[in-house]
Amino acid sequence: MSPLLDPPVAAVATRTPSTQLARSVLWGCIVAPPLFLLVAVQHGAVTHPFWDYCRLIPYFDQLHNGTLSFSDLFVAHNQNRPATWRVLILANAWLTGWDIRSEYVYLMIALIGAFLMQVLLLRRCCASCSHLRQLALVALLSIVSFSPTAHNNHWWSMLIQFDMGHLFIVTAFTLVAWRENQWRDHVLAALVCWLATYTVTNGLVAFVACAVVAQVFFPTPQRVHRLTLFWAANIALVLVLYVPGLPDIHRGLPWPGRWLAFTLAYIGSPAAGLIWFPFDSQFDLPHATSVTARNAVAGFILVAMLASKGYSLIRARERSPAARAFSAFALFALGSAVLTGLGRAQFGEDGVANANASRFVLFGSYALYACLYDATRVAASRSAIDSGSNVRALPTVAGLLLLGCATVTYARSWKVYGQARHFDQLLEMAYAAVPNESPFDHLIYPIREEIPGYKATLRRLRVGPYRDAPDDHTLQRLAKTKLVDEFGISGLRAGNDGLILFAHPHSRFSIDVSRAVAIHFRYGVLPNAVTAIPPTDGVEFRVLVRDASSEGVLWSSIWRPVPGTPSEQQVTVALPGTDFSGTLIFETLTAGRYENDWAYWADLVMSESR
Repeated sequence: MSPLLDPPVAAVATRTPSTQLARSVLWGCIVAPPLFLLVAVQHGAVTHPFWDYCRLIPYFDQLHNGTLSFSDLFVAHNQNRPATWRVLILANAWLTGWDIRSEYVYLMIALIGAFLMQVLLLRRCCASCSHLRQLALVALLSIVSFSPTAHNNHWWSMLIQFDMGHLFIVTAFTLVAWRENQWRDHVLAALVCWLATYTVTNGLVAFVACAVVAQVFFPTPQRVHRLTLFWAANIALVLVLYVPGLPDIHRGLPWPGRWLAFTLAYIGSPAAGLIWFPFDSQFDLPHATSVTARNAVAGFILVAMLASKGYSLIRARERSPAARAFSAFALFALGSAVLTGLGRAQFGEDGVANANASRFVLFGSYALYACLYDATRVAASRSAIDSGSNVRALPTVAGLLLLGCATVTYARSWKVYGQARHFDQLLEMAYAAVPNESPFDHLIYPIREEIPGYKATLRRLRVGPYRDAPDDHTLQRLAKTKLVDEFGISGLRAGNDGLILFAHPHSRFSIDVSRAVAIHFRYGVLPNAVTAIPPTDGVEFRVLVRDASSEGVLWSSIWRPVPGTPSEQQVTVALPGTDFSGTLIFETLTAGRYENDWAYWADLVMSESR
């Protein structure tokens, strides 16, 4: 049995076959959702950069060149300053060559870590509950925490930004809810809120939620005390540092009706989506009025419940951990919906439908978490009721209905992860088409003119999709021994897809080889040589072997500008013997005129004998 859910001695009841069955079912409901997430991520994770993730590529270039400054980490991206996220991604990329697969480890740690943190808080809030009730609450928490309605936060590692923010915010709320008015807990919570804010802007709402909890649950809430001043100072400082300079911050308020509809749909989408999965594809943003209306109705019900429960807590002046947790999560759900609606309720042609986006489900779920913490109060108050009482019939039936709906939703979501897997395969083909344009390039970034630059930077740095590409050390060695350069213009240059050895005919470069069995290289003519005036009419490429008294042609190829002929080729040439040692000469000759024969060598690799 898990120590997180080990029941208090006083709560242990006589185990009957029915309670044993219930425990088994509940444990299955606890374990199945994270296992589903693990399998879904393994199946559908996108492991190539696309869209907004490409805007991180210049940071890798700056990091490689030593020009990345501390202030660059805080540059606004949309309405966020994700410095914490950038530090994690850049550090991991430095260690792994930006192997995006490794980022999903952090994604899983964030989501599972936030879940376990809430398990501890739930156990704290219902310590006097029976073990069966604790399991039931944790099962509901698990179903909501790993809901595939938030699938966008699962298969796209860029949204670690949201998942990390979620972990930080849950940690902050756990700290302020755990004990009443403990100075150390609030200091730690504030530090975590800073990390959350510089991960995703919703951290600003976490500051406010913690401040309200600190004030309302103080023994004298009508007075100003040191926690009031502490949180007020933090909020003032973070607003001064964070908000100025954010893009579109002065765009104006959305129309109140649209803003209200967005807020309700944002809060209701996690519950409504768990009952019936609304997404047809991985990038689907449900535009149907019926989906938005269904989400808004669910949101209205949840807001009404939260308002009623909150009013009851204020009147009763209850200061339990469950009351503090309920208040923090409820305030955050409402604040996040309002703040997001400020920027999205009138964004683009989607407008209010933006509230249905999968990525927003993560923070909209805080309303459901608040309901769970309120349920701990109810469960604790009924802990003395006989376990055989009919009082449990209604929640049991409701739980079974929810379980049935959630099972269908989890099953229906699998197609989305399959589509993400297919999308990743298309991205792989797009990045493999270097330097040629791929029919899938538009999947990398919507502005086609910027795609070659992104590819070239990644290939030059040997990171991301090109982390396993050959290095340029051998090509640089070849360039150092220039035997012939008829026009004095040949040498190393930055090509569209990495370093090239520009070799306008007539050119000859030599390199000494020791115990090699084959050479691999890329050769070609720059594409604009065909459109130059006059255009190139062809180049002959040759690799020669030099011995003590002569030279012999090992390999040769003549390229001519024939329509349909690719401008470059990759070849492997076997060397004489099993462990050749000697000198190789890479030569280019004109196949006609000398004008604009812009030839090059690239990606030279030696295969050594074993």
